Amino acid sequence: MDDNFLINRNLQATRDGQTDPRHIVSVWVDELASALEFSERTSHEAYTLLATREKLRRVRSELLSEQDRHLIQQADQIIAAEGTVLADMALALLDPTSWQQELARFSDAFEDEINSVEQIVAASDLLDDLDDAQLLLVAAERLGKSEPELSSQLDDCETELLRHADLFYPATVYIQGIGQTLRTDLDEEDYALAATTLKFVDLLERFEELESELNFQNIMPLPPNVLKSLNHQIRLEKGLTQPQSRLVQQMRSYRNDLRTRPLAAAALLEASEAPRRYIWSSPDQAVVARMMLPAKAGHRNEEIRIGFFRASDQAPVSDWAGKSLLLGTLRATIDSEGIARFTLDQILQVNEPWRLSVEPDEREWSLSD
Repeated sequence: MDDNFLINRNLQATRDGQTDPRHIVSVWVDELASALEFSERTSHEAYTLLATREKLRRVRSELLSEQDRHLIQQADQIIAAEGTVLADMALALLDPTSWQQELARFSDAFEDEINSVEQIVAASDLLDDLDDAQLLLVAAERLGKSEPELSSQLDDCETELLRHADLFYPATVYIQGIGQTLRTDLDEEDYALAATTLKFVDLLERFEELESELNFQNIMPLPPNVLKSLNHQIRLEKGLTQPQSRLVQQMRSYRNDLRTRPLAAAALLEASEAPRRYIWSSPDQAVVARMMLPAKAGHRNEEIRIGFFRASDQAPVSDWAGKSLLLGTLRATIDSEGIARFTLDQILQVNEPWRLSVEPDEREWSLSD
């Protein structure tokens, strides 16, 4: 790692050992797993699959476990079989103009701030978004799909990124962490992938200049409570059942939709896709609760219903009106139609692993899909 051209040893974050390349790679692997979760992939999942696979090609081999390699092998098999179709789906989402508009909003929002947590997150998201788009074009090129116009537009986005480099300084720790994930032979072995890393080099050089101006007073690592939350999330997800894991992945997808990946803004305009159904069974198997979730998030106030039905004849359990249910820590009341109603925003606040119970019985219902 000593000769990695992306490790800027003059940066405070590097000297303090704040960067964590293993954690960054684990997040990317989780994203790939999410894209592989369903056999029928949406355009958004095709985008994530192709871009993340290229991202993992850049990673140093010692940062990948055997399980990670098995997942990558699965992705390669799918891309070999369906790659051109996936590329067409994903490329249709790219909208470089939206990214530049999002950068302008970011600049307006944080022009007078330095290093808030919100700025770290927003800067990292914008940078990830541009990186994913560039990696998607690399993937498409491998599949025989050249997109010179989109490539030129993304070059313009990178120019704007570097013109606003100062705004991305709070993400120094994250960017340096990305640098520490990268293979040192990229420029010799895979020029197309190496080219996607040049923006990081330019940013880090500018950050070194900034640190000398700021005298190291404002650099801010990712807050410990955020790291603790991320680590807890990873440990939690390892113990989930398959239906619980699907729900977690779907909530993650919703958050991506609502955040709106600017370069894939068209994702929200796709034709309607089939909703996904989740079913809980009561401890005595007499009642089932069904929740239908849309494939894509529309808006935070969108209504989400959980309907309660008798297992014997599928009739609504109307005599349960007024009963209180607990979904994670979220409480609601069943109405006269046997339905508990939530907003999508409330559903996004549910703590995993999606435990449901109906008072006065506190026993957990079993989840299937």
